[in-house]
Amino acid sequence: MNLLPLLYVGFRLTPFIIVSFFVFSSLLSSDIRGIVFLGFLLLNCLFTVMLGNIIGYFVDSFNDDGIPVDKAAVCNALTIGDGERISLIPLNINIVSFTYGYLVYLVGTTDRVFANIPMIVFFAILLFSMIVWELMNSCASLIRVVIAIVTGAGFGVLFSDSVIKMNIPELQFFTRITGDELCSLPSDSVFQCTA
Repeated sequence: MNLLPLLYVGFRLTPFIIVSFFVFSSLLSSDIRGIVFLGFLLLNCLFTVMLGNIIGYFVDSFNDDGIPVDKAAVCNALTIGDGERISLIPLNINIVSFTYGYLVYLVGTTDRVFANIPMIVFFAILLFSMIVWELMNSCASLIRVVIAIVTGAGFGVLFSDSVIKMNIPELQFFTRITGDELCSLPSDSVFQCTA
């Protein structure tokens, strides 16, 4: 079985799956956390696109993405319009970096790191895999990947910090538990929280 097509589809759809998860969980929970996340993510993407265009304006070589002809279909399959990329900086890596920075900062400031180690490891592996995929297939240069990670994670931490400073716990993920409560599942259908 050839896993490459499956990995390709997975890496291309990951940003959509992440956004859909946060928005749908917000809708199902009847809160606005996912909508706030989506708003911050859209601001991050807008800034990233603008940053790529500004760099491309001043550094002409940045406009040439250097994608080999035989890899063009792999790298540009999910584009809008006439097949050109929206951003010179890879948005898929930027979105995952943003989400990772946003969640890890929230988890770190609420002292919930050990309870969320699977999430931290999952996003680290996902981000590393996406970077390797982009570089191995020559879809993005190393400098573009670094810019995507720095802007994504930077804005994720910045927006996460701004949500914390608003002091509205309903906007934060991982903060419905207050104090030293620890929730567990003692049976198949009942949660129990202890202080």
